[in-house]
Amino acid sequence: MRKIIVSDVHGNYHTLQRLLFHKVKLQPQDELYFLGDLIDRGPHSKAVIDFVLEEQAKGRKVVCLRGNHEQMLLDAHTHIADAEIWKNTAGGLETLQSFSVNSVALIPANYWHFWENMPYYLELKDAWLVHAGFNFAAKKPLEDTTAMLWIRKWYKQLNFDKLKKKLIIHGHTPNTKKEIKQSLRDSKNFPVLNIDAGCYAVWKEGMGRLCAFDLTNRCLYFQRNIDANWFW
Repeated sequence: MRKIIVSDVHGNYHTLQRLLFHKVKLQPQDELYFLGDLIDRGPHSKAVIDFVLEEQAKGRKVVCLRGNHEQMLLDAHTHIADAEIWKNTAGGLETLQSFSVNSVALIPANYWHFWENMPYYLELKDAWLVHAGFNFAAKKPLEDTTAMLWIRKWYKQLNFDKLKKKLIIHGHTPNTKKEIKQSLRDSKNFPVLNIDAGCYAVWKEGMGRLCAFDLTNRCLYFQRNIDANWFW
């Protein structure tokens, strides 16, 4: 059994499938963790969510944390102004198109149950999982849920004693493949690993990849974006 962690899929379903089943060679007994931002920007957000729900229905352990894009979708469901911002600037239009609807109100109820129950973070035996990071400037970092979705440039605040000196694995801020591999090498002395390889950012050099981290064996897998025709 392995613990496989993926972040920032952004609706790139075919890329995710290639990563999990051709590179990682995912097995039924493996545990799969997503660090948020499953949706938006890419063309197949619904297919990504359906895959997760189908795997969970089979009894496989698939855990999905909340990302800022899931939060924007939830906000769009309750506020018209937020809906326009999400739709027009954050990749929400592509998510609506994947559901073949033109309004968040038309997305079926079972998907809302899934999004509304996403946790902000998860503590494992040897790691903390979170979408963006933790606000160590706060007295209680585990209570600042906004930071968990949005924070950037937080490494200088790190206080590992507050989080039991475990490895922190996150996404949200795109890094190149080279930077991610270096971070893994450095993680014994600086236990933070960002696995967002900028899957949707196919125009940026060194990005345009989806990354999976095998926490059990401490190894990385990368897959180039094969859904990228949506961008062009």
